[in-house]
Amino acid sequence: MFQQDGMGDYTTAIFVLVGIAAVLTTAVVYVLVQPTDLPMINEEK
Repeated sequence: MFQQDGMGDYTTAIFVLVGIAAVLTTAVVYVLVQPTDLPMINEEK
């Protein structure tokens, strides 16, 4: 179904995995940039 130039179905899978990785990385960076609203983590010492 996805074999146009003989590269096989793995090209689509690789693009999907790269897209998922990019979304997860963006989400993690976004969460880490936010100011923390969890005082229990900061005041547990």
